[in-house]
Amino acid sequence: MKTKFQHIFLFLWVISACTVDDYQDANPPHPKDGPAGFLSVGSQAIVDTETNGNTFTYVPINGTATFDIDVVDAPGQIDSVSAVLSEELGEVAIDLTAQGEVEGLVTVTYTAGSVFSTGTSTAGNEDIAIELFDAQRPRKSAAFAPERIKTVNATCFSSRPLVGFYDTVTSGFDSETGTNYSDLVSVVEFRINAGGVNHPGFYRLTDGSFGLYPEQGFAANFINVTVCDNAIVNANEEFTGLFSGTLNVDGTISITWSNTFGDTGTTVMTPR
Repeated sequence: MKTKFQHIFLFLWVISACTVDDYQDANPPHPKDGPAGFLSVGSQAIVDTETNGNTFTYVPINGTATFDIDVVDAPGQIDSVSAVLSEELGEVAIDLTAQGEVEGLVTVTYTAGSVFSTGTSTAGNEDIAIELFDAQRPRKSAAFAPERIKTVNATCFSSRPLVGFYDTVTSGFDSETGTNYSDLVSVVEFRINAGGVNHPGFYRLTDGSFGLYPEQGFAANFINVTVCDNAIVNANEEFTGLFSGTLNVDGTISITWSNTFGDTGTTVMTPR
């Protein structure tokens, strides 16, 4: 009886082992959820919208745009990244320091070239498609599509997007009446003109007098305003060399200006 029992036990153990293997083959582990993250744009790039409604990731020639993917959950572990350019006007580098992690930062750096589509100040445009893959099999991915890249012929950009409407309050001297004025209220707009030479370092302002010209009986004068980092460094037309300002941390803009007619103003712009 002892010998017979041992044989039966061995036979049952073999059947059990085969059954487990068959079950595992027929029921492989379920794939884990794919990676998830959030995209942000940094470095020298500015994301802003032209007057025709098209939004671009603006990059100065030979400048860089960083597309940072904050991976908040990758159960299958971060494995690789694909970054495909539609026109290959620039170059791409990928930082995969977080490879093998379940969360972390992945950075795609785009370096713009100096190739222009028309040989003029109109820069070439291209799309960049970014896809983040995990390490499971079959692998899963998350796709990111930043706003179309527009390389522009500029050496300096604003530190933040400026397109939009602003409430303004201005005090200064009115050369038409020969008197000081205070708390003149107006609404102006920063624009990027579609098809023009405007960009995040060279915005279009709808009224360089911030309401003074209309008070004097004249039309508002559209001017171009040069912006570099946190400073407004100049304007054109009758304000050339007489227009400067600061982009404040609270979102407001402080401007001191005058013109060749003798008008002056100190203006605070508050975004709507």
